Formats: sequence, structure tokens, C-alpha cells
Amino acid sequence: MRATTESMDQKAAPNYPQWTGTFPVRSADLGADGCVGPATLIGFLQEGAAGHARQLGVGLQALQAVGRTWMLARMRVLFLGRPGLDDCLSVRTWPTGARGVLAYRDYEGRNGAGELIVKAASEWVLVDVARLRIARLTPAIVALAPRETPRVVLPEPYAAAPGWTPEWQTQLRVRRADLDVNRHVNNVHYVEWLFEPLTTAWLSRRLTRVEITYKTGAVHGDTVVSAAALVDASTMMHRLTRQADGAVLAEAATGWEG
Repeated sequence: MRATTESMDQKAAPNYPQWTGTFPVRSADLGADGCVGPATLIGFLQEGAAGHARQLGVGLQALQAVGRTWMLARMRVLFLGRPGLDDCLSVRTWPTGARGVLAYRDYEGRNGAGELIVKAASEWVLVDVARLRIARLTPAIVALAPRETPRVVLPEPYAAAPGWTPEWQTQLRVRRADLDVNRHVNNVHYVEWLFEPLTTAWLSRRLTRVEITYKTGAVHGDTVVSAAALVDASTMMHRLTRQADGAVLAEAATGWEG
């Protein structure tokens, strides 16, 4: 994932800090349908977030120096389209506020023609690495989003569907290549794993939404069970669990058309 430009677009939006960058699409970024997959698109968005955090002095290296790190708690994504080969994704991202221990960040992504193809909102927590506990947000982090900072407009979140029974499931072994610098599975892989148990026929439909909540981390050697079930004709629930103890790693809902 490569940002070719990195700037604070203060002229376009003088009242709040934001980051813009463009990610060219390579053949290695394409899925079987010839377009960039949802997890890779989300990876582009998060790379933009990482670049902006560095600019703002709250990037990974700065936090690690004081025993802290960022962890993603929730991501809501609306897909309006997907780029293909020789296209690009231009990302705009900005902090949108904080409440309690959660820091919020929004995103927009456009293709090479300037068409809006993805919108997203995320929630992050600051973690004390030594104690493995959520830490308080610093006043500097809270101050990153002035009161007039805009938010992206997304559909209402999916309603919870507790107690659903899996219709499809599969097992995945965590590889070393799946880990991030925190030595847990990178959150983008969790998105990939949501779709592993689904049938080829189902995956021929168009994915329109992903909402994923991260609960705990998987590590190298874990076996992860990916389970899914329909709740209506266009909505599916997902759960990732650790086979050894049944711990829930992530819960998600996805929306589909076609």
C-alpha cells in the first residue's frame, strides 16, 4: 500500500486537520473479479489514517516511545464502487472527535475519475502496551477535532442479531504473515476471513456494507473459526472465534445486492 502524495489540505478545509493521499492499484491488489477487494480497500483507508497520525504526532512510533499503541475497535464501511487495474484510490481522512476512551476518524475514497466509491467511519482506542489495558486519550488527541468537524453520512448501523446459528463456517490457521507490529493478527485480515466460509455463488453478489467490531486479538498458531448466517435476503451476520477457548475475536454484519 503506497501513498504517492501526502498533504494537509488546509485550503479546502481550514477548520480541521485532514490528510489526502493516492494509492495506485497494482495487479497484486486485485481479487478474482478483477477489482480491489474490500479488505484491501479498507487497508488503503487505514494506511491513510496511519500517515495522518504520524503528521499529527500521534503515530505508531511516537506512541510506542511512551508505551502506547493504537488498536481499532470498530469500522463501518459503505462501498459505492471498487477500483480496478490501472485505477487508484484517493483517500481523504480526518479525526472526527472523541468520547470516553474512543477516538473517531472518518474517511472518503475516490477513484481516478474523482467518483466517490467508499465512505467509512472508525473508532480507535489507545492501549497501554505493558499493562495490556485501554488507556485514557490524551488532551492533545481529544483536541484534534474541533467542534465544527464534519462527519461522513452512513446508513444507520445494523441491529444486533444475538443467538444466530451459523449456516456456513470454516477454520483458518493464523500464520506469521498475518501479524502486525503488535504481534496480533492485522485487523484487515479479520475482514478477509469474514468471507472465507461463503459460497462462490453468494460471493458473486455485490458487497455494499461492512460493519465490524473487534473484540480481542489472535496470535500466531491460533485456529480461527469464521462463521456466517443470513438474517434477511440482503444482510449477513459474521463471527470470528478462537477455536481453543471459544473467545470471540470479532463480530460483523455485511450488506449485499444482486
